[in-house]
Amino acid sequence: MKGKLKIYLLTIICLSLVFLSLYYSKEIFSSVITGINVCLNSLIPSMYIFMILACFISVSNVGKYIGKIFNPISKRLFKISGETFSIMFLSFIGGYPIGAKIISDKVRFNQLSKNQAQYLLNFCVYCSPAFIISGVSIPLWDNKIIGIIIYVSQILAGILMAFFSSFKQKQIIYIKSNNTINKISDSLIYAVNNATKSMCIICGFVVLFYALFSLIDLIELPSLYSAFIKGILEVTSGCQLVEQKSLMTSILLVSIFTAFGGFCVILQLNSILNNCHINFGKFIFIRIIFTIISTIITYIFIGFSGIDIQCFSSKKIYSFHMYTISPISSILLIILGLMLLLFYNKSVKIKCSY
Repeated sequence: MKGKLKIYLLTIICLSLVFLSLYYSKEIFSSVITGINVCLNSLIPSMYIFMILACFISVSNVGKYIGKIFNPISKRLFKISGETFSIMFLSFIGGYPIGAKIISDKVRFNQLSKNQAQYLLNFCVYCSPAFIISGVSIPLWDNKIIGIIIYVSQILAGILMAFFSSFKQKQIIYIKSNNTINKISDSLIYAVNNATKSMCIICGFVVLFYALFSLIDLIELPSLYSAFIKGILEVTSGCQLVEQKSLMTSILLVSIFTAFGGFCVILQLNSILNNCHINFGKFIFIRIIFTIISTIITYIFIGFSGIDIQCFSSKKIYSFHMYTISPISSILLIILGLMLLLFYNKSVKIKCSY
């Protein structure tokens, strides 16, 4: 009975969305264009290359050498090997999907267990510093210090969670050695192949959520509620709507949005980690705790930073940008990825012939 009820409810929702999509096609069309522009001008230029590098590190021996630097500290403080800590380090500087993508690859190659993946995911998902500082703090407040404070607060929150979580961890987590890909060329082709797939998934979800926001705008909610709902659903759109708030309110809202990541990011992670069988209910609960801790740290740092709240105003036109890269560059990157995908299939056939 419950199964039928879910099917009926899902059918009603789908039919309703179809009707709304047809009736408000103009508004949805405009929002989809905005979402595509965000992907071409911001997400792909800022994330695609680093995703390739992260995937390359995850399947090559580079991670082992990076891990040797952190090995003594990570074992004592977090009960994870230095190579495992390198996943956390790369997620510090790479943004939301990087850590999850590396964890997914390690599980796929039987280098990490699914339980270990669940554990590491609690402190290996962070917002990119490029987005927080260059994409939000500078265009919104014309002050990079605020962005640095928000970013450092999230790093400290992650380190604290990793440290206190280690008390329940009985054994040190090591990444098992697995010589799945040895040649540099094969590692690079694999990295481009997987990064391209992941990038397409991410952009698809962003465009979908921008389309849904056009329907949310029809309700005409108060600006604060609208900004909060959109920020919890998708980070970029939420950060675009805080420019009319007071400085402290806008800072705390951006801190919440970027720390939580939004359900758009959670769906992206769900797709990337489909082989890990992650309990996303538990992940969301941990994510809420992480968001609270990082926002409290941000509030404390702002108080002690000496920033005069009266000297700054966030009431300005917010133009989202991350890098001054044209859509043509993004399109060329996609074409390069597709070409390498074709070479990848060809290389597999050549290997099979031997």
